[in-house]
Amino acid sequence: MRRFNRSATLCIIASFFSIVSWARENKAIDVSPAKGESLWYYFPWIWVTGGAIFILLLVAMIRTHQK
Repeated sequence: MRRFNRSATLCIIASFFSIVSWARENKAIDVSPAKGESLWYYFPWIWVTGGAIFILLLVAMIRTHQK
C-alpha cells in the first residue's frame, strides 16, 4: 500500500509540473485585464477587510481550541 501511495503522489506531482510548464509556454492565453479595468488587489480596503476577517477567524479558532 505504501508503494502505491508513493507512486500516486509522484504521478500527481509530475502532472502538476507538466501543467504548470505547459501554461507558461502557451503564449496564446492572455490573462491580462481588459483595458481600463482595474484589478481587485490594487485597492487597499480589500486587503484591510481580508486581514480583519483573517484575524477574527484566527482568534475564533484559538478560543474554541483552548476550551
